[in-house]
Amino acid sequence: MAKRIAAGAALAGAALASTLTFSAPAQALGTGPEAISTGSPCSVQGDLEGAFTASSQMPGYLKCVLPDVEAWIDHQYLNMPHPASYQFVPQGVSGTAPSGCAFDETSLAYCFGDQTVYLGESAVWKLYRGTGDAAPVLVVAHEVTHHFQNYIGVARATTANEQIRYENQADCGAGAFMAYARQQGLVDGNDDVRELASALVDVGEPEGPHQSHGTVEQRVRSFYLAYSSPLRLPMAECVPFVPERPIIGAV
Repeated sequence: MAKRIAAGAALAGAALASTLTFSAPAQALGTGPEAISTGSPCSVQGDLEGAFTASSQMPGYLKCVLPDVEAWIDHQYLNMPHPASYQFVPQGVSGTAPSGCAFDETSLAYCFGDQTVYLGESAVWKLYRGTGDAAPVLVVAHEVTHHFQNYIGVARATTANEQIRYENQADCGAGAFMAYARQQGLVDGNDDVRELASALVDVGEPEGPHQSHGTVEQRVRSFYLAYSSPLRLPMAECVPFVPERPIIGAV
């Protein structure tokens, strides 16, 4: 990406978890999660690729990219409430929110109970360092798509296999965000598409009774369905995954 997010777009297989697990309330270790302001200025001018050199700098990275996610929400919806907050979980911190959602430094998930996206330091850094600076924000867009599902009243899955179509729709939502980023001039199309194509091969789950996310083929197809869409609002391509509760109106 050329403006704020550089080459390295990817959906990180295990990183694209659906929701945080629920457990009994527990005392958090460390100081607790830190809310990331979406109104703070980005400390980097231009390309974010390689601008951050340590996991402890990931709050700075998130301050640069979260405003783009927030703008994307408003671009495609007139009255969609935003996630309640984006919580950064530092290394060594773990616990359970009052809503019942567990969190730690490996978290990359949306909590339906408190409408919060939890972003663990180790997980964000692994994506940024290993795949590129677009990878973490794409995971955020996937999780924010779960927020849209929550707000419009999509039924919760009762089995692992029932969850697959919701995850495929969230992958489609990540593609819609990437299309928006391209439209806004944030994407270096050639570099990002090449890296995205190779990275998507690494994601997906084998078919079986415990499968909760799409296969490699399904996830690649879901992402590109929106990313390559000619529609003004590519999120409309994601409606057929859960047609009984359209994630966006007619375009």
